[in-house]
Formats: sequence, C-alpha cells, structure tokens
Amino acid sequence: MTDKPWLLDKSRGWGIHYPFLDAFYPNPKIICMVRDPVDIFCSMERNLRKAKLRNPGLVKPEKMLNTSLEKRLDYWSNSDPVGLALEHLQDILRQGIDQQMLFIRYEDLCLHPQQALDRFYAYLGIESYPHHDFNKVEQITQEDDRVYGIFGDHKINSKVSLEPSQALDILGKSLCDKIRRRYSWLYERFGRSHS
Repeated sequence: MTDKPWLLDKSRGWGIHYPFLDAFYPNPKIICMVRDPVDIFCSMERNLRKAKLRNPGLVKPEKMLNTSLEKRLDYWSNSDPVGLALEHLQDILRQGIDQQMLFIRYEDLCLHPQQALDRFYAYLGIESYPHHDFNKVEQITQEDDRVYGIFGDHKINSKVSLEPSQALDILGKSLCDKIRRRYSWLYERFGRSHS
C-alpha cells in the first residue's frame, strides 16, 4: 500500500489487537497516551454543558436517561469512546501487551514535552529532535470528528501547557473519588495527575 518506511494510524484500537498486528507486521510500535480519567470525564461533561441548547441525544428526560451527572458518568464508563478505551486498556495490562507498548501520560507531555518526546524517539529507535517549539504548535491536520458530535471538537492548542484540572468544580469530590475507585487499576499503573 505504501513504500514509506513509517505508517502512522491513530486508532485507539491497535493496542488490544497487538497480537493480530504482530502476525503480519512483526514488533509493531504502539504508543498510547493516557490521561487521568477524572479529567476525561470532566471534559465530556464540560462539552455537554457547552452545547447548551444542542441536545446530542444523550439526555432523554422522558426515559430518565442520563438526566444527572452521575448517570452520565456511568453511561460514559460503559460506552464508546471512553468506556471502551478504558476497558481495552485494562485488558492490555492484564494480557501483558503493555510490555511492548510505549505509554505517555498526557500530564507528562504537557509539563515536560521534550522529555516525553525523547522517550517517543527512543522507543521508535530514531534520533531525537531537540528543536521543537512548544510555544508555537501548528495544527496541520483536520479530523472529521462529526461522528462524536459535541465530543469531537479536537482543536490543538498553539502552546503546550497543562491546564489546571476543573474536575473538582465540575464533578465534585464524591464523583471524582468514585471515578478513582472505579479505575484504581489505572492509577496503580500510571499514577495520578496533579489535580
């Protein structure tokens, strides 16, 4: 399909399908960005609230579906894209596939971008590029994320930085704690963000 030495596919699904991919492309390189689930769920709720009058079909008062924040968190925990991605990640860890993959914490990339990219280059076995300008990031690709509706707004910031977590303000302490308990395996493996 191509004569290029590198092929990049940003699908969330490759990690769980590592054995399949390895069967026809030995020793594939799979990089997985991980982020604190509390902040992921906070982002989902913030996008829903920003939509205001645009009901994406998620909240259905007549059926009492997703009519509260807690119900929405449960829904997102058991549906695509968040629930499925976290389920796959847990399975990757259980199967030991993680030993062949590179994981970069979102928070580490934002706080120490050159160090995170140095790990990326080392994993790929290529020379590190030390001249990235983390204060001038250009978005050169445009993704068609309409399938995700209000949750598909992926604009790249022009500066690499870590925004303060809004999870306590948006979700509240009890729901943040509930998320941390539910995904304790993730925190044990990757640690907790600074929120």
